[in-house]
Amino acid sequence: MMKLSLGNYFPGNSFLHRLDPRVKIAASILLMIFLFMLTDPIPLISFGVMLLLVTLWSRIPPKLVLRSVKPVMFLALIALLINVFTIDGNVLWSWRFLHITAEGLSLGLRMGIRLFYLVMSTQLCLTLTTTPLEIADGVESLLQPLARFGFPARGLVSVLIPLFVSAFKRAEDLATAMEARCYRGGEGRTKLRVLRYQRSDFLSMILIVVFCAALLLMQILL
Repeated sequence: MMKLSLGNYFPGNSFLHRLDPRVKIAASILLMIFLFMLTDPIPLISFGVMLLLVTLWSRIPPKLVLRSVKPVMFLALIALLINVFTIDGNVLWSWRFLHITAEGLSLGLRMGIRLFYLVMSTQLCLTLTTTPLEIADGVESLLQPLARFGFPARGLVSVLIPLFVSAFKRAEDLATAMEARCYRGGEGRTKLRVLRYQRSDFLSMILIVVFCAALLLMQILL
């Protein structure tokens, strides 16, 4: 069975793999923003159910997905412990200078869950289902309108993408791959696959916006 670590790409031909990388980048940012607006249990549980459905949709074995986000579990545990022992409130357990409060436990669980969801949603939308070069093309395309104001979108992408993936211990391999494929940035660079929005991309983006709006509505009403 293939082993996945944080930042690895899982080859496939699922609907999620075929989505335009710009849609997946925008979806990741949107989900990230809305995720940290959620505090109530029902919206958070709904977000988790959505991630489960997306995992099945991507045709990536759930065990491999969980294994790929395993490194973040340590950070989630730290976030939980910090909140559990530092937030004042209704004391549930006490021993000498250590106190566990209901408010600290609740806040810690929410922070840990949101951190786990954040990494898992980014993995599913981007690194697991999108190749590094597709991410580079997507970021470049999204930043291209800024080129009118002198922003070096093309040149910046060739630096930012390896730097971004370096956090996942793949910078050297990615930089070599981009160089081998003549990725230099700059005007006149041709692409094997020209990005064009399809009907499925628009429908997927609409579905994501509706889902985020529904979560926000639940957060307000519940």
